Amino acid sequence: MSETTTPWAPTNKVHAQFETLLQGMADRHAFTDLNATGFDAFVSAPGLAAILFVEDPARHPEVWDVAVVLPEVLASLRAPVRGGFARPDAAAQWHLRYGFTRWPAVVFLRAGEYIGCIEGMRDWTDYVERVGAMLARPVSRAPSVGIPVRAESPRSSSTCG
Repeated sequence: MSETTTPWAPTNKVHAQFETLLQGMADRHAFTDLNATGFDAFVSAPGLAAILFVEDPARHPEVWDVAVVLPEVLASLRAPVRGGFARPDAAAQWHLRYGFTRWPAVVFLRAGEYIGCIEGMRDWTDYVERVGAMLARPVSRAPSVGIPVRAESPRSSSTCG
């Protein structure tokens, strides 16, 4: 996958409304649309970053809530945090780096290094507390090594016991 991907194309009314919400995150809250900007450049920039990984809002309705709440939570913090979002087409590829399994997910980074992830939606107080605690954590290794693991074909021989 190249550094820049084609923007997600809304296919119905739900997708079109969600696209409007994402555009509002970019316009009103200065979130970076990572489908239109270099993902690796955003991730590796200095400082704190929060990336919202979204999935199809028709299948994962919590993405609506997180997309509305996350900018407000970040704005309430004392530390500046760059916000970004990845639409479903790119999020499906990039999420492998961070090893989360539930959509939506917000991955937190410090100068490109993994801090942690919040999966799904929480109530306001819990979300604010989790984000604050997340940003105070030291960097660590992401649960995923960032390389997709695929099963060997049945015809291949394995050297692992």
